[in-house]
Amino acid sequence: MANLTACGLRKSYGRTVALAGVDLTVRSGSLTAVLGPSGCGKTTLLRCVAGFESCDAGDIIIAGRSVTTLPPHRRRVGIVPQEGALFPHLNVFDNVAYGLDRAVRRSGRVEAVLALVGLEGLAPTLGRPTAAGRRRPSARPPAAGRSARRTIQCSRCRASRRPTS
Repeated sequence: MANLTACGLRKSYGRTVALAGVDLTVRSGSLTAVLGPSGCGKTTLLRCVAGFESCDAGDIIIAGRSVTTLPPHRRRVGIVPQEGALFPHLNVFDNVAYGLDRAVRRSGRVEAVLALVGLEGLAPTLGRPTAAGRRRPSARPPAAGRSARRTIQCSRCRASRRPTS
């Protein structure tokens, strides 16, 4: 069963066409990668699905319901940008809690999300951990903390280094 379907998505910025009739189907519970060269529209596609960009044409269906005209907060989609988007002056706990009301913060939701991604011990750490490998995991919980039903992530795909003989 498809949980996310994009049909004929089109998006232009002036004369620059970012998406030209994109179709995408993602099954519930699956992990899907959107690959392509720099500037081909991967991030634009994810931003359209999350509702941060409006499409010029096409339809976005989540869980059987068209969300194309819904604002981002009604789509329940979290997005993790390439660079993480953490507030450097806040600790990891407060980055996750940002935007949540007090009742949700008190309910243990922040702790549950940190445990889900294996960062429960980093809650008091400042938002920009020094190890680059910790930045991406630290950026995922804020998207999940807001009760997103699905999370999409923008990533750069780096080619593996071939061993030299």
